[in-house]
Amino acid sequence: MASCADSSILVDDVLGEWEKEDNSLPPIHIVLSRDGTRILARIRLSGVHLNGMATLDGNQLLMRFDGREEITGTFSSRNLLNLRLGERDVLLVKRR
Repeated sequence: MASCADSSILVDDVLGEWEKEDNSLPPIHIVLSRDGTRILARIRLSGVHLNGMATLDGNQLLMRFDGREEITGTFSSRNLLNLRLGERDVLLVKRR
């Protein structure tokens, strides 16, 4: 069986700061960090700050924040994340 290790997205690959690639509105800033086995998610979206949890399944990211709709994303590489906010358009964020 051929190995796909080079293209696999690992937890350590996604940790750090992410923000939009361009300056279009709304501004988005995400910080993913580790607390033991958990992935912590912190997001600033249009001036609102939320803290929650994230899970990574392959290249799929799911962020959960109390009292808010889940935010999902798909990593197209270790440096690019296509983010979906509810039913709104996908916003591209890039690791800083």
